[in-house]
Amino acid sequence: INKQNEEKGGKKLALTCPFCREPEPTCADEDFARLRARCLQNDRIALTVMGGLYRDGGLGKAKDDLKALDCYIRAVELGSSGACVNIGNIYDKGDGVAVDKERAALFERVGALRGDIGARYNIG
Repeated sequence: INKQNEEKGGKKLALTCPFCREPEPTCADEDFARLRARCLQNDRIALTVMGGLYRDGGLGKAKDDLKALDCYIRAVELGSSGACVNIGNIYDKGDGVAVDKERAALFERVGALRGDIGARYNIG
């Protein structure tokens, strides 16, 4: 790697974000801000990740099941199959919402139709 750096004028190679070309975030707040920026641009993967952060309380954020469900619903509207499975799990367990097995099964089927392996396994 040192030889490659010398050939490129001594510049150090750094890992960067593929979207904004900025260096990797140094703290949780910076990471959350970048994820939020991707969510504002309707990135279904970012919305699914954001839903997981709210569901589990990651990156120092408070756990909030309704915000997680909102992020997952937006991701499903944009075509995410993984978010379908997560919504199904939320309704199956009753995390922040009333337990609704029929709605859980519906989202599992939608996730399976969109190609999610976990959803296909869950529905048999």
